[in-house]
Amino acid sequence: MGNEATQTDFLRIDPAKQEQASDLWSLKGDILLESQLSQWRFFEPPAPIVEQILELNERLVESHLEHEEQSLKDQEEPIDSDVAEEPSRLNQFFAEAADILFHDRGNDQRDNMVNSNQPITYFQSIIGERIYNHLAMLSRSPHAKEGGTFSIREELTEELAGKIGLGLYLRLNTDDELRKETNYVLLNLALEFQNWLLEERREVYFAPWGVVCTPNKGKALKDLNDRPRLLLSPDVETSLGTRGRASIQTG
Repeated sequence: MGNEATQTDFLRIDPAKQEQASDLWSLKGDILLESQLSQWRFFEPPAPIVEQILELNERLVESHLEHEEQSLKDQEEPIDSDVAEEPSRLNQFFAEAADILFHDRGNDQRDNMVNSNQPITYFQSIIGERIYNHLAMLSRSPHAKEGGTFSIREELTEELAGKIGLGLYLRLNTDDELRKETNYVLLNLALEFQNWLLEERREVYFAPWGVVCTPNKGKALKDLNDRPRLLLSPDVETSLGTRGRASIQTG
């Protein structure tokens, strides 16, 4: 007791010791805050994959505009003056295509986002947000509430495509090679997310709206946590050769 009182008195009369103690408590607070934030930090898509997604978005739009233009040229119906004054189907399609990647944003914000001056980290954040929101939506579905399992391969490829600007690849008139290339990039994105969940998060991610986990971890968490659970099956191919063969499938 006496020794503790002496140490307390020493800290009170020694400004240097008092400042050192204050810095130590501040550092501990920062470490605790960073630890808490790291538990909530979500998957960030790798920059090379995001760059490929942005490039494919442009190529898919250009490809479909070319198909639309050719379709208009093939039409043999005469164009009267009233029709000529109306916006063409081509212009309407272009307006729709421009909204594909950022469909829920205002026009001004969308224009800023597609500006080439934006850093790639900005688009990483946007696509990560789209994945996060997609998983949150799945967690509210009847299938999730009943304890059903979702496929990472399906949810982060075909189901996600339209939300990150690649939905056009699912249309029947998309060139086969462009479809295969898009599917391959989506599989790479799904694989990166799967590796993040399995390795970095150890099969469990605690989101504010619930828990994202593998079926194995879901069984253990069922009795320990009453929060909503989204069960994701890690079924993405792990070898480049297998993913290459999978990308050939279009159906």
